[in-house]
Amino acid sequence: MGAGIMDRYREKSGIQHEPGDGKSFHAFRRTVGMGLARAGVPLPLVSQIPGHRSIDSTKQYIPLNDEMLRICCMDMSEYETRKEGL
Repeated sequence: MGAGIMDRYREKSGIQHEPGDGKSFHAFRRTVGMGLARAGVPLPLVSQIPGHRSIDSTKQYIPLNDEMLRICCMDMSEYETRKEGL
């Protein structure tokens, strides 16, 4: 349903679409899902918004978040490196 509506508006606006160019309903859903996950919205809710039947389908929206990964990392500043630039 949503894909057809988006296709019609994209065509009316003259926007060209090629497979994989990010101008599809699927790309829109993925962008929204990733934004919700990044904003800390609980995963069950992120799953419900696009209408997923299984929370497993929502895992693709969980982006790697550099800031959250940094919290989990061990401080390596006290360890000597052997190669310049590290």
